[in-house]
Amino acid sequence: MAGFKGENFSDRLKSSAEAKRAALEKLRAKVSDPTIAERQAAAAAVAEARRQREAERRAAREAEQARARAEAAALKAKQDAEEKARREREADEERRRKLKAEADRLQRHKEAAERQVREAEEKAARAAALEAEKLAEREARYAERRARKKTGR
Repeated sequence: MAGFKGENFSDRLKSSAEAKRAALEKLRAKVSDPTIAERQAAAAAVAEARRQREAERRAAREAEQARARAEAAALKAKQDAEEKARREREADEERRRKLKAEADRLQRHKEAAERQVREAEEKAARAAALEAEKLAEREARYAERRARKKTGR
């Protein structure tokens, strides 16, 4: 077996410089290669398209959120209007009930007053009739007495 013949320092420097030169040439070949430029352009186009789609999705999402907020605001406004109308109807109904109750109370008072007047008139008529009856009885007694005096009894 032959002995190891190692490289000396200058050989290692030379091979290192050649490797660097080869890597640089390979890199320059890649940069000047039209297919790589096409792939980079295609990748940039894909990235741009992705950004466009994301922007469109974001805009659609924001538009949907704005539409939902507008619908919610419209629904709330409608509910508020319905609630206000309901409260107004209830207030009107309450006023009507109070007015009807007051009218009923006044009607009862009127009827009671009319009944009292009627009863007072009837009482006065009964009293007048009783008085007339007493007067008629007295007159009859007097007439009877006068008749007895005339007949001499």
